[in-house]
Amino acid sequence: MKDRERLFAYYFAPLLLPRPRNLCVNATLKCNGRCVHCGIWRLPAGPEFAAAELARALAAPFFQRIETAWITGGEPTLRPDFKAVVSAVTKSLSGLVTLGLATNGLDP
Repeated sequence: MKDRERLFAYYFAPLLLPRPRNLCVNATLKCNGRCVHCGIWRLPAGPEFAAAELARALAAPFFQRIETAWITGGEPTLRPDFKAVVSAVTKSLSGLVTLGLATNGLDP
């Protein structure tokens, strides 16, 4: 790569990249349903972002044009800090208009 191309890529390419308007946050892989069509409950539950980590990540300028966000999983309401996750999403995304929750509706 020539110097001119490298300078362009460094300084101008970020300005030309489209920013996302929709976001899907997979809050967890844990699920209390055994839905045949999904099967996420078969996966081992791995580490999850802490609500504070999620807030820091979403505060980046890249995410500030998000208008619609969905909190999904697994079953996101199984997280003990579910309210903190919702708060992290809503407070970090200044352009947020719509927040959705994908849930199986089963009692956690």
